[in-house]
Amino acid sequence: MSCFLLLGGLDPAVGYRLRRTNVQSEVGEPSFEVVAKTSIVAKETSECLCEAGEFWHWRIKQCIKQGDWGYECGFFPAEHHRFVCKDNLHCDVLDQSKREVKTTYVHDGAVPASCQHCSAEQECKTGDQRDCLSEHTLSGEACATVRVTIQHTATIEATKEHTAKATAEKTAKGVAKASAKETVVAGRMAQGEAAGIKAQVRVQETANATATATATAEATHEATAKATASASAKVSVSKEGVGQAKKCISLDDVKKSMGLEKVPRVGPVLGAQIISTGDKLAFDGAYDEALETAMASGESQANDAAKALAAAKAAKDAELEAEAKAAEKAAWAAEAGASNKAHQEANAAAEANAQQEASDKASSKANAAAADAAAGAQADAQSAAEGAAAAVTDASIPATDDTHLPTKAPEPTGPPPKIDNKEWKEDPRQGP
Repeated sequence: MSCFLLLGGLDPAVGYRLRRTNVQSEVGEPSFEVVAKTSIVAKETSECLCEAGEFWHWRIKQCIKQGDWGYECGFFPAEHHRFVCKDNLHCDVLDQSKREVKTTYVHDGAVPASCQHCSAEQECKTGDQRDCLSEHTLSGEACATVRVTIQHTATIEATKEHTAKATAEKTAKGVAKASAKETVVAGRMAQGEAAGIKAQVRVQETANATATATATAEATHEATAKATASASAKVSVSKEGVGQAKKCISLDDVKKSMGLEKVPRVGPVLGAQIISTGDKLAFDGAYDEALETAMASGESQANDAAKALAAAKAAKDAELEAEAKAAEKAAWAAEAGASNKAHQEANAAAEANAQQEASDKASSKANAAAADAAAGAQADAQSAAEGAAAAVTDASIPATDDTHLPTKAPEPTGPPPKIDNKEWKEDPRQGP
């Protein structure tokens, strides 16, 4: 048995169909790089931040009057103690060495202290000779360019449906047995001759025969079938999303964010705070924008890649399954068709062979019987010829070669038998 399988091409009813897609996402920890950075610029001037007789109050961020004798100067940061008291006074830290319970302040550098008279040994400066907190001018803006990288993993499950068409061709053998019955009529001529007179006697015999024959046939059948299958595939793909953004913050926006819109003059500490705040605002803004871009980019790339890969895998799995099903259906149909066709052809051949064999047997039997009958009729033909010759002599009628005295054959009583013309024509004793 041979088999040929051909996968058919796609037609409008054959192909893929996306049935379902499920998406799950995972995001890793982002990493960042500061690509570029510029800060607000501070410049120290030769001018005092406050006028003579005033000092800078760090908490309310403005200049206030210097304290008199006994003023609590230790409340302020230690680096400001020398500016708090009026001329000829200095900030004297309270000696708590002999106290069991010591007084403390909550903020850094603050200690119990008060404005006390300067001694000659202390050489306290007065007027323009005193130290002051210098004013700082600020200019420019804070800018940051940040690049953020984040790993994004998308897990997608896709289901595809596919319809395939397959064609199969199979060859099968069939064996059949058949019986047939035939009736054959055979005829012969018996001839006699006397005194130049010929006489013929015709004989006819009928014979029946039955034969059984077996035949084998081989047939090929082609069948086409369609089948539909669906398959699911789950795929995870990781992609690196990258985003880069630049953010700039003006000096006014920085001061506004700190509530310093009405503070026109700053010292070194406040100036440093404004600069660091500007740097942070610029970085945060650039980082947030870059992160958003990286998230969108990574998610989009990972989703697209995972979706394509999952769909392709599901489609291929569905295609293979559909083709296998279609091939199996086509193979079964081709095998059944080839087997039926082979058996039909074998039956027809067996019937024909049996009929021919029965006919040959009947012909042989009829011809043999006719030959025997003709041999028996030879004496009758000779006797008839001699009788005719004697009659001619008695009547003085000249005999001729074309005088024939055939005898009448018996009339058939059954249906017309089959005449074996081959045997009849080959008999040398056949008359005209």
